[in-house]
Amino acid sequence: MSINRWSEIAYSRVPSVCMHTNKEKFFTPDAERFLRYLTDVESGEKQISGATLLPHLLVMQAVEFAPAQRETPTWDGFEKREVDLIGDAMRERKRKLGETQARVVDAQWATLLARLREAGELDNCIAICDVSVSMGSIWETTLPDKSPFEVNLIWPALSLSLVLARLAKPPFADSFITFSSQPRVVVLDPASKKVSLGATIQAMMHSDWGFNTDFNAVFLKLIPPLAVKNKVPEDQMIKRVFVFSDMQFDDASTEDDLVNWKMNYDVVERAYQEAGYEVPGIVYWNLSRESITAPVTGEREGVALLSGYSPSLLKVFMDVEEEEEDFEVVDNSGEKVKQKFTPEEIMRKVLGRRSYNGLVVVD
Repeated sequence: MSINRWSEIAYSRVPSVCMHTNKEKFFTPDAERFLRYLTDVESGEKQISGATLLPHLLVMQAVEFAPAQRETPTWDGFEKREVDLIGDAMRERKRKLGETQARVVDAQWATLLARLREAGELDNCIAICDVSVSMGSIWETTLPDKSPFEVNLIWPALSLSLVLARLAKPPFADSFITFSSQPRVVVLDPASKKVSLGATIQAMMHSDWGFNTDFNAVFLKLIPPLAVKNKVPEDQMIKRVFVFSDMQFDDASTEDDLVNWKMNYDVVERAYQEAGYEVPGIVYWNLSRESITAPVTGEREGVALLSGYSPSLLKVFMDVEEEEEDFEVVDNSGEKVKQKFTPEEIMRKVLGRRSYNGLVVVD
């Protein structure tokens, strides 16, 4: 790049972050070859790196470049009318650049999903996505003078919800649940329809939202009927419901709802057992950096809590390199029993990962 030998760059070998950062630099001097490479990627003949990129950064760029994918040239030839030749040419070049950048982002997003899908760790999850005003706007990108993780919370909420939607198996594929007192399942256009990442995110932004959500409705009125109707096998049933919001768990539902959730857990569990399923656990991810409290007690059954948004938390969510053992323990008789899904047990499970083996406690 530094000596302008663009024709010697093997684009399929460019690392993901380098490709993410230098799309414009590749297009400007080497447009024909770079576009041919993108066409080969889209047809499956070549590959593009993207598996290590952060989902919210890809989503942010997809929304930024989305207008270029909708636009078409406003002129049909320099010879047919008197036009501002330089102005029209510059506008067309800018449009073509934006369209190319959007194609790169879409291709890298597909690579990211392919990596996660191959691991098969997130294909039994569904998201409740909070797109309320407090989460920020998709028309604002990274906060000034902040790190890539210090962004409006709408970005990680949308990107992680879409990751789960794309990885889920039918009938939950391409679906997420609205954060509302009357929650509903929203089904997005499948990837097979070739809808751009930017257009998909904008569609998600227009979903319903509220100041709290009804967890009992989610667990009794939405998930089980859909599973029973489609005769979903137990091993393909939703196992985790991720809630992406800026609210604490206690604030995200009315006091009566929380009391009902505690009292009705046995009712919920019985309803699932009668349908042949186990109750999914709630992973409540408070994305806000403002709150440092722990609103979910360590023993609350069926609920786990993540708080904040950082590289380490995203790694816990997306890391598929380490094999996770089933959530089981051995009782006094030597029999394997299902372990309760609680915040304390989730903490112990995370701290038991091999990446923490080198740490010691010095008293």
